[in-house]
Amino acid sequence: MGSKENFGTGSHSVVRSFAPIISGVFSVTNPTGDEEIKAELVPPAWPVTTTTTTSTSTLSEGNVKTAHLDVRCRAETDTKEHVYIRYSGILTVDGTVAKAIRRESDSKSTRFENHSNWFTKVMIETSDQRLKWLETLFLVGQGRIQVDDDNDDNDAGGGSRTGAEYAIYKLC
Repeated sequence: MGSKENFGTGSHSVVRSFAPIISGVFSVTNPTGDEEIKAELVPPAWPVTTTTTTSTSTLSEGNVKTAHLDVRCRAETDTKEHVYIRYSGILTVDGTVAKAIRRESDSKSTRFENHSNWFTKVMIETSDQRLKWLETLFLVGQGRIQVDDDNDDNDAGGGSRTGAEYAIYKLC
């Protein structure tokens, strides 16, 4: 993701921020399992909109920060077809997530099971007939932090790039 832009604190201690998605890959295996279809995100993708609220919880010490995600992006397949991806969800911003958001040098990739509260509802629209079946599914994503230390081409001028990776599941 690109640099985050905060829009200040609004009513009810809500902080709105936006961060452009600068790269990414969407890949899926078709229902018969014989073809993997990939699509590259088209930058600049629609901004990542997060609404972070701070509230005091009786179940934990101190303040709990929760990000309410509202993400929209588009991708292009190898056959130049278009995929529109949008998802919304929640993420508890713990110390590990906060480090990644701040792009601290000691940020590390996490595992999906490290985040008990990072889930999204995913919607897909596409012009690619090979992917039309995705438009009929109820999809849920589980997120994690992905730090790519081998990337010398990030927007900060070298070093690591931090982003999110999602495992997407179909609910029956």
